[in-house]
Amino acid sequence: MLGWGDASANIIRLNQVWEFDSTPADVLLTDGRHSILGVIDVYSRRVRLHVSKTSKATAVAHLLRGALLDWGVPEIATTDNGQEYVSHHLARIFHALGIDQQTSQPFSPWQKPFIERFFRTFSHDLLEYLPGYIGHNVAEREALRARQQFSDRLFVKDRTVELKLTADQLQDFCDQWVLRYHHTSHTGLNGQRPLDRVLSAPPPRRIENARVLDLLLSEAPGNGYRTVTKTYGLQIESYHYGAEELALCVGQRVKVLYDPEGDMGKVYVFDARGDFICVAECPEITGVDRRQFATACKAVQRANAQRLRRESRAAAKTLNVRATFEQVLVRRDELLSLPSPDDTEIEPHETAAMRAALDALANRSVLEIGQGFTPQKAREMGYLDDLKAETKAAKAFNAPVPVSKAASEFDDIRALFAQTCNGQFGPGEAESIARFYSAYPRPRLFESEMEKQVGWEQFLAWKTAALALAKQTQDCAHVA
Repeated sequence: MLGWGDASANIIRLNQVWEFDSTPADVLLTDGRHSILGVIDVYSRRVRLHVSKTSKATAVAHLLRGALLDWGVPEIATTDNGQEYVSHHLARIFHALGIDQQTSQPFSPWQKPFIERFFRTFSHDLLEYLPGYIGHNVAEREALRARQQFSDRLFVKDRTVELKLTADQLQDFCDQWVLRYHHTSHTGLNGQRPLDRVLSAPPPRRIENARVLDLLLSEAPGNGYRTVTKTYGLQIESYHYGAEELALCVGQRVKVLYDPEGDMGKVYVFDARGDFICVAECPEITGVDRRQFATACKAVQRANAQRLRRESRAAAKTLNVRATFEQVLVRRDELLSLPSPDDTEIEPHETAAMRAALDALANRSVLEIGQGFTPQKAREMGYLDDLKAETKAAKAFNAPVPVSKAASEFDDIRALFAQTCNGQFGPGEAESIARFYSAYPRPRLFESEMEKQVGWEQFLAWKTAALALAKQTQDCAHVA
């Protein structure tokens, strides 16, 4: 297929577009099968590689974490449509971080040409580690033919390429190779190096709190949602997780994330808007490491893999891997890694999901239980849909049993919205709206009703304009 023009013609800034990909073929190392995953920033051509047992979504998330912390946050992430890249897990992460994920069409490598071209270039140097490779004393034509054949095999799905390295050695090779790559002039960059592009660009948006990122990168059960039941709270993989806040969410669909520290007995719970509700626990397995538990469940597969690794290690003892490294790579201490910007130059990156994750780590629940929270307030926020449910919750929290009221406390603001939803309101109406939000910072029931009536975008525009006018009026009054 013809591809006229410059694919990077519209790329004008750092972190505008990242491209992700994995080697289609498995790499058989001396300690088992692995994949090589990569990400490239199209503007600077800087690259990051990760050697993983699999190319699953969790491996992509691991690669993404390192790039986010080192490089900042991209605007667009271009991936193929492989299962690991279109999974619920990765889609949720991109959405939470405010990154626009764009997937290429099947069998369309030209839609992410930069990472494809990088892997082709990178594969040529991996040729040195093929079993039976006889070195640089062969004729140039034969060497080029061998390189092309190896590269072709690496890019054929379901094929296996054998290398005389362990996973750690291959990762070390990748890291050193990328360091050298960042200091190499590129024709596509008009003779500049990736390092030059990074140093000359304005400071990128960066994630300041790694723990917030780790929580957002945590795996989720299934598609990430569970319905709170009256009997069991949350049921995940035959275990029951509970918290007092869940009594107010019975029947509701909530978002659930596993504990980023790996505690199998804890999950983080968020409402449909993404606000943090609570940490729910399963006492019988609290403290059990989820990763160790999963590993134990795969004992049979692991035993077989260990047998293969023992056989591979025995064969690897005859190899002089270090001598080969010294022939191929420039010494590490001769290269400079890409510098990190000064703290004063960092532009923090923030999204609603990141704020909710920060609340979760600080255990600041949207329900504010133990901080003046009452079932009546929960009802106003939309967590209790009727007086009967509110009465049950009141008894559970030893609060006064609510009395039915003929008129809702939201009738006034509903009427005001009906009069001004077209955006035509004066300072008086704006002040009334601001007073309402001061009394009810998160009126979930009211906002859900308005969203159903006019859509979330129109409602948000109305709310934003009203609060801005109220603030402007208040500022003018102070000046006067």
